[in-house]
Amino acid sequence: MDNLLDTFEGKQRSIIAAYVLWFFLGRFGVHRFYLGYKRSALIMLGLSLAGMVMVAIAAWGSGKVSNAEFGNAVTAVLLAPNTLLGWIGDLLVWGMTIWWLLDGAYTYVMVRRRNNQGLIPASLIEPSKP
Repeated sequence: MDNLLDTFEGKQRSIIAAYVLWFFLGRFGVHRFYLGYKRSALIMLGLSLAGMVMVAIAAWGSGKVSNAEFGNAVTAVLLAPNTLLGWIGDLLVWGMTIWWLLDGAYTYVMVRRRNNQGLIPASLIEPSKP
């Protein structure tokens, strides 16, 4: 019976560890990976990286536009600082910031759900006496 109880204890997730991961790496969904919510963690990771890449490309493009003479008007428009790519990247970054803040409150619930998923029935821990 002790072996079965040790297995259950090993599956418990620490609320402190979950909040530390949420605070430092939460925008990338690391706290959700830790808690076993892989699908939503992958979505957070993908949207965060996509937003950051889009903002970086738009920022790089604005530097190119201001420091170079372009003979091609299409290239200048594509690399301008207020491109659609930059706006979408900003929306993704701000959206992920809002999701990250909401997850601050929801992380406690996720830890409780995760820790209650594998509860061992009392009959396995303390067999009934005839």
